[in-house]
Amino acid sequence: MTAQLDSHRRTPPSSLSKPIIALLTDFGLGDHYVATMKGMILRQNADVHLVDISHDVHPQCVREAGYLLWASYRYFPDRTIFGCVVDPGVGSDRNIVIVERAPFVFVAPDNGLLDFVLSEPSDVRIYQIGNDDVRRLATAGVLAENVSSTFHGRDIFAPLIGLLSRGEKPDRFGRACERPKPPTPFFEGLSSQSHAHVLHIDRFGNIVTNIRVSSSSDDRVIKALRIGERSVEKWVSCYADAPEETPVMIKGSNDLVELVVRQSSAARLLSAQVEMSIEVFR
Repeated sequence: MTAQLDSHRRTPPSSLSKPIIALLTDFGLGDHYVATMKGMILRQNADVHLVDISHDVHPQCVREAGYLLWASYRYFPDRTIFGCVVDPGVGSDRNIVIVERAPFVFVAPDNGLLDFVLSEPSDVRIYQIGNDDVRRLATAGVLAENVSSTFHGRDIFAPLIGLLSRGEKPDRFGRACERPKPPTPFFEGLSSQSHAHVLHIDRFGNIVTNIRVSSSSDDRVIKALRIGERSVEKWVSCYADAPEETPVMIKGSNDLVELVVRQSSAARLLSAQVEMSIEVFR
């Protein structure tokens, strides 16, 4: 399925009239933060398409943000720039990274947010931006002279993203570096390096886990999942097959096991929360 998708999804670069910038944050929409960040991007380049992946990531939940990015990025046109700001370490000595993973560019805190994307086989170029680089860029007038210690989305990420959309190269901002590929964030068997847990709860109350089942494998090899005090033992192929008010397992659109309830909220019935551990029975 992936190969078929890749063969026809790509938009010819010549047909893209404007650069595309996709934003992912935990800022919510009740405050000014998202709009302010967009305003700073537009000050650098007003001729862009701004797309919102989500701004409803649970506060400081880096792993959930990584999942949402992984689930969406491959469906964007070539050369999309992804600006990702879920940043519990804002103002500290944590670094910022610009990652070129053809045909996309990612800008994010260096805190594991990009691990889902970087765990996949691919050639990447990583550029690291530290506090010394921020001071250098501020002195050079690339960034504001007074960078806030609490709002790097406005003062660092947005200007860099805007400049990248104008064709500036990442090595102007940071230093190329190498690092080992991160381990897979998915639970793929009893010997998996990652433990099974809740990645995300969508607006329907469906519980997205990090348990990956191959499209070519028999997902029924998983007999049950225990979350909190409840066990879920029944598989269904589609939502309509599920009995009412009964949590069941289903293979979601990204080949991840989801816990769902027909026309109701599995998260409510199972008292589930993001990052909650799951026990797997085979």
